[in-house]
Amino acid sequence: LVRRLYLDLIGLPPTPEEVEEFVEDTNPFAYERLVSRLLASPHFGEHWAQMWLDLARYADTKGYEADRDRSVWRYRDWVIDAFNDDMPFDLFTFEQLAGDLVESPTDDQLIATVFHRNTMTNDEGGSDNEEFRIAAVVDRVNTTMAVWMGMTVGCAQCHTHKFDPITQQEYYGLFAIFNQTEDGDFSPEETPALPTPTVSQERSLDYTSGLVKEVERELEARFLEIAGRQGDWEAGVRAKDWTPPVIGPWHVLGPFHETTFDGAFKTRFGPEDGVDLADTYGEGDLAWVERPEWTDGETHMLEGEYTAIYLYRTVDCKSERDAVLRLGSDDGISVRLNGRLVHTLQVVRSVNPDTDEIPIRLKAGRNTILLKIINDTGACGFNFKLDVPTVPKE
Repeated sequence: LVRRLYLDLIGLPPTPEEVEEFVEDTNPFAYERLVSRLLASPHFGEHWAQMWLDLARYADTKGYEADRDRSVWRYRDWVIDAFNDDMPFDLFTFEQLAGDLVESPTDDQLIATVFHRNTMTNDEGGSDNEEFRIAAVVDRVNTTMAVWMGMTVGCAQCHTHKFDPITQQEYYGLFAIFNQTEDGDFSPEETPALPTPTVSQERSLDYTSGLVKEVERELEARFLEIAGRQGDWEAGVRAKDWTPPVIGPWHVLGPFHETTFDGAFKTRFGPEDGVDLADTYGEGDLAWVERPEWTDGETHMLEGEYTAIYLYRTVDCKSERDAVLRLGSDDGISVRLNGRLVHTLQVVRSVNPDTDEIPIRLKAGRNTILLKIINDTGACGFNFKLDVPTVPKE
């Protein structure tokens, strides 16, 4: 008896302890008390809501084709709460069919009208939205009559039949009522949509909104500060002379020979300690040779194995600015800007453009760039580009 009562009222079997408690209860009203307790259980609404949710076509997906997700679980909970709260059936009916038509409807009244938002909708590519909107209206007419009148009225959709209690004209009178609803079967979102946070979610949203407002206030103060500094920065930029720099021709000195690649890389042959184009460095009559025909961005070949070759040029700037050296070498390379080492790489490789990118800061006035190309064996060469913006990229 207790098992049948549990399954009938809440859809769940009793635990062994609950069975034992009922069997051993000698009170003449033990059964009535158990019925009352089960009717008060939240599981009562969960169990009996299933019947109504079936009539309402409730599902967590849209039905047609890919059958994608549909999030209307708040309606499921509304039905469960209605059963648990003993909502009168006339109010239960009104809320679901017309909850949106009252003045200033509550969220719960709008959620109740999801009864007629459970029709299938089609997200398939190429489907006609109006066709499936009409299919939804037909479904709402047929469902309303089946659920509340216990009648199948689908025949009247096509014709009036002398044995049916409803005419085709009456059918489309009902159709006209549902055909005035705002409704869209548009992929990927079904419209209109209503945000319906729970009480706990509402509290979380309020808390988060407060945090957002705090951050927005901080940002506003920061933006005001930046706006003030922006003017100062722009004035400083305008005060600079952004005339493109004057880049002098290449001068080459070498090759300086060693017995190993490592020796050629590590040996300081002289130009590292100061470039003077009037000087002549060792090994006979080696001297700086001007190469005005060398073009930036092209690969220029050099000579010698286990050798170091120096390349020197000047860059004259009207104002201080950032720049980028883009280099390629065969093989190793060292770079000095105004006597300071800014890049060095002991490697055996072929020369390719833009292999190394070195950010540098050019001073106002004359700058000196000194490259040392160190070759192992075979071919030797270098590729050079200097990117100097005429105004800051900011």
